[in-house]
Amino acid sequence: MPSSFFERFHPVTIALLGGLLSVLASLGLTIGTVHSVGMEAMNWSWVVSVAVLCPALIAPPIIYFQCLAFRQIARQKSELIDANRQLRAAREQVDELSQMLPLCAWCHRVRDDRGYWERVEGFIERSTRRAITHGICPECRDREMALHAPHCKRVT
Repeated sequence: MPSSFFERFHPVTIALLGGLLSVLASLGLTIGTVHSVGMEAMNWSWVVSVAVLCPALIAPPIIYFQCLAFRQIARQKSELIDANRQLRAAREQVDELSQMLPLCAWCHRVRDDRGYWERVEGFIERSTRRAITHGICPECRDREMALHAPHCKRVT
């Protein structure tokens, strides 16, 4: 993000530039007013000193405090951007955790959003709206057959 004018320059520098511009603008307005009104007989030293002193005394403190306010706003904006970044990271973590499915290591029941435990089959049927059928995979069949083979009598 590019830095603003108020972040790049010191408030005193901005106040001095603002004061100088105020003086020049005031001089221009004063000279223009004197010429348009036709008051050439006025004391020019008095007109110039008023035109220079008024903005030179008033403008710098105003501009200085405005710069401080703009810097504070920029600092708060930066803090908000950081806070938003942290909130997004926390939300992503919550989303990731909410994608996890709590499953009992012993009975293989699933805990739903309300804290109730139900069988995996019921949870899947309810969540995906698909029917569950049961079968035995080849590895489990071979393992169970090996475990129970000594106890089983073969019929020939």
